[in-house]
Amino acid sequence: MNFTLRNRIAAFNSLATAILILILFFTIYLVIDGFVYEKIDDELKEESLEFLADYNVVDGKFIFKHPFSWAAGGHGNVEVNPIFVQVMDTSGSIIQKTSNLLQESLVYLDTTKIEIFFSSNLNGKPIRQYQTRIITHDKKYIGTILLAIPLKEATLVLQNLLMVLVVSYPIFLIALFIISRSIAGKTIEPINKVITIAEKITKENLSERIPLPKHNDEIYLLCKKINELLSRLEEALLREKQFTADASHELRTPLSVIQGTLEVLIRKPRPQEQYIAKVSDVIKETKRMSDLIDQFLFLSRHENSSVKVFMQPVNSKELFDNLEARYTDLLKAKNLTLEKVIEEGISVKAEPAMLTIMLENLLSNAIKYSNSGGRIYLSVKRVDKNIRLQIKDTGLGLEEGQLKNIFNRFFRVEESRNSSPGGIGLGLSIVKKLAELQKISILVDSKMNEGTTFTLIIP
Repeated sequence: MNFTLRNRIAAFNSLATAILILILFFTIYLVIDGFVYEKIDDELKEESLEFLADYNVVDGKFIFKHPFSWAAGGHGNVEVNPIFVQVMDTSGSIIQKTSNLLQESLVYLDTTKIEIFFSSNLNGKPIRQYQTRIITHDKKYIGTILLAIPLKEATLVLQNLLMVLVVSYPIFLIALFIISRSIAGKTIEPINKVITIAEKITKENLSERIPLPKHNDEIYLLCKKINELLSRLEEALLREKQFTADASHELRTPLSVIQGTLEVLIRKPRPQEQYIAKVSDVIKETKRMSDLIDQFLFLSRHENSSVKVFMQPVNSKELFDNLEARYTDLLKAKNLTLEKVIEEGISVKAEPAMLTIMLENLLSNAIKYSNSGGRIYLSVKRVDKNIRLQIKDTGLGLEEGQLKNIFNRFFRVEESRNSSPGGIGLGLSIVKKLAELQKISILVDSKMNEGTTFTLIIP
């Protein structure tokens, strides 16, 4: 039999129930065994009271009022339910015994206990004995009386009970396993449906989802989590496809420009000025393609969040002064004004090279998407226990629906795809990844035709 989940559930359930049933059967047997012996002991004690009421003591000797009962009384009827009686003196010698004992005698225990119940054998057969001291009214010990009754019927009852329990136990276990297996099959039926549907889901139809069961239980939660996983896989696959398509497009564009330019150059001789202009275009596109490949490689290297980052204090004023110096020409070319507001003596804890790349990308975007004559604001301020860095422009701005996608690779607003600023849509992806590696939070606020503000919160 294949040890499937269904069989395992049935087996574990049967094992647990089997242990409980075994304990229950054992308890039942002990209770009935105790009950049977308790009834026999009560009967023996009652008989002893009858005998003790049938004697007198004369000169320290026993004299029974009705001695005939020892020979022919009800106690001598062996066939019905014989009671064996034996009287001992204080020295342990037999004074009197019932005739049904014949040549046998009951076991006498030399003990100081007033009374005691115990099991023994008479002529090789099990009996139950009761031994009690005979005490006179003046508290004087004058002898011991022993009574016994055969245990044949009690033993037979207990043996039959034990046999019933032993025989019924495996039968019960087999029936229990079959029933448990059937119940387990119905229990995991929704899982089988999940498996059937999951087998149909492939790379081509990741949009398929598993129907949620009616009951809000563990299987419902499992189906829900699987659907969430499928959604993430579908989203990741779509991003992969989009990334591949965009990367191919971005690489094809400069290659097409280079190929077209070179083809034009070889068609016929041209003036030197035209050669210089065309070769400059080829160099520009080559640099664009090189930058694109560099950014691909950068993202690939830093894809793993376990990359070691060496944090150290960075002087914020120095950082922004160097940034301004590198972008002075671009700012002048677009007639943009850069305003800096930096609190004195503030150092931020970051990885210098990574923080520089982040700020360069953000400032580059601010310059690209700002209108001529606009303003860009750089500020560093301490807020509570954190340092807040802001880069704000007065450029094109973004719609609210676009903000959630700006950190996705190759994302560019439609208006900017064919605009002069250009760009390949990887800058903000790099900023986001570097921020995650340094535990830096990024906030974005933007309004159409009013500008965009990027805020870095550095612990």
